[in-house]
Amino acid sequence: MNDIALQFILICFVQLLLIILYRQSKTLVHRKIFTKSTLPIAKTILYGCIVILYTVFFIQVNAYHKPQPFEQTKYIKTEAMPTVSTDVVREIGGRKTSQIMNLYFLYLGTDKSEKTVADVALRLRAEYCTTLCIINMYDDKPAFDRDIQRVSITSNEVMKAWNKANYVFVADHYLGYLDAVPDAKFNYYPFHDGYYKNAVAGTLSSY
Repeated sequence: MNDIALQFILICFVQLLLIILYRQSKTLVHRKIFTKSTLPIAKTILYGCIVILYTVFFIQVNAYHKPQPFEQTKYIKTEAMPTVSTDVVREIGGRKTSQIMNLYFLYLGTDKSEKTVADVALRLRAEYCTTLCIINMYDDKPAFDRDIQRVSITSNEVMKAWNKANYVFVADHYLGYLDAVPDAKFNYYPFHDGYYKNAVAGTLSSY
């Protein structure tokens, strides 16, 4: 339960106490729970609590609906992370979504093992990212060109057609991505999923 919900419950509870004080004043005095002199003091205290609680509540609600500042992280290069040679990678695109930048690279190296590609992605992030960003790596430029088409697809039918024509090809050439989280693990061949395996085996019921 968040702070706003707890504050709302507390406000309801204090208001209930006020209602009891007003409607059962004589009973409370008769039972000597309050005296005639302490009853007004209790009401004043509860009124004060109500004012404070409502003030805090509305401040919290107002702040909750405002866009929160997005934390920016600079990935600092170290001697252990030298600049990646242009013989190994080439930048082929960039796209900003919300507050995160997606950077796209063409990997030109012959060693496509997970460890090697992940190391290159880490070095690219340290070199290119001044704020939170995602490093995407392909080993084929046409695969990137096809994959980026998906950004603008809004129709289910068009998406199905794209999947039928391109999913397997893109999946085989999308080496993976390094997420924006500083300690993220490189996602290696993420499109080699159940959908991909069924598509390759010809066992998909539909695209």
